[in-house]
Amino acid sequence: MKPHVICHMVSSVDGRTWQSRQRPAREKSGNLFETLHDQLEGDAWLVGRVTGREFAKKDSYPAKAASQTYPRTPWIAKRDAAVYGIVLDAQGKIAWGRSDIGGDPIVVVLTEQVPDAHLEALRAEGAMASGSRNAADELRRHARDLPTTEPVRIGCVNWC
Repeated sequence: MKPHVICHMVSSVDGRTWQSRQRPAREKSGNLFETLHDQLEGDAWLVGRVTGREFAKKDSYPAKAASQTYPRTPWIAKRDAAVYGIVLDAQGKIAWGRSDIGGDPIVVVLTEQVPDAHLEALRAEGAMASGSRNAADELRRHARDLPTTEPVRIGCVNWC
């Protein structure tokens, strides 16, 4: 089943892309972005590596060898979530330190080149991950594999 993609974006003319830096303050602006995001009722939301890094709680994973070799197939820890947070991190640069963002389970889209030690750390945290040669192929696979009977609605959250 093909996903429906909703491009829900915020742009900035002054470089204050993170909402906490915007003026007027969120309390005065009514949190319009998040309200609309919830009304769109997407099954998943999508961000890239740079925006995803803003949600990470670690700077890096310990430099150690993996205890085993991990297959480059999807590893889905939670299949019953209402909404998933999909993060494109092709080279595995984000050290999460968490398994969800605001209650939405993290699905990290990686490429095959990501080391086994990174995959092991993601699994230990409960973050979902998979990898192939092409991140776009992997994103399509994730959209296909999410447990829904309707086409997946992916909201692309972009801080331009």
